[in-house]
Amino acid sequence: MKRLILIGIVVGLMTASTIAGPTGTVQLQYVGVSPSGTVSIHADTDADGSEEWSGGGVYAGHYLHNKLAATGEGQSVMAPHMFCIDFVESAAGTKWFDVYKLEDFFTTFYSATNTAATAKLRADYLRELWYEYDPWASHTNDEARAMQVAVWEFAFESESDGAGGIKWDVTTGYIYLTSGSYGSGLITSTVDTGYDGLANLRALEEGQDMLAEIPAPGAILLGSIGVAFVGWLRRRRTL
Repeated sequence: MKRLILIGIVVGLMTASTIAGPTGTVQLQYVGVSPSGTVSIHADTDADGSEEWSGGGVYAGHYLHNKLAATGEGQSVMAPHMFCIDFVESAAGTKWFDVYKLEDFFTTFYSATNTAATAKLRADYLRELWYEYDPWASHTNDEARAMQVAVWEFAFESESDGAGGIKWDVTTGYIYLTSGSYGSGLITSTVDTGYDGLANLRALEEGQDMLAEIPAPGAILLGSIGVAFVGWLRRRRTL
């Protein structure tokens, strides 16, 4: 019986990892942006080269949310620190979000500019960036602003580097700053480091899409085992 249960768990985990749709939902209440600053940014649409967004006063930093309710993997979404992966939607109010694996988010909602390979590349760089920055540590407004710009660059840049890859540069390309160079150092550090510290991230899709962290699968499993073990000990002592 124990062996059958274990096989069932493994098969369930393998099956869940192949699902391309939402893995859960989470209801978030937006409470502000801090630490943060504003930036002047320009973004083009790849389809026809027309302008999607251009202007100053764009908030860049930690988007703070209270988590009110959740289902499925949304129950593991960590609050309050998140980063925006959208330009034109409002973050205000209380909304339900669908939870997506990063690769699935890019291939589902930005399929025109992403193959499976580019979606994985973006996801890997965002995980490494998050790990290096650590949103749960103390940061200045300028550091938070740089992090947000780097998130946008890895999420949306599509200009070729001429060698079959993407040109990661916040001063040119599909998305770029029209003043300043926030994020340049973080982008260079992330690309040079590779993928040695992958944070466990999810994309939250609805209105202004968000990038959020959930605990690593091992931490969730160990936590569940710990709770079960404590419960077993308590039951044993009452016998």
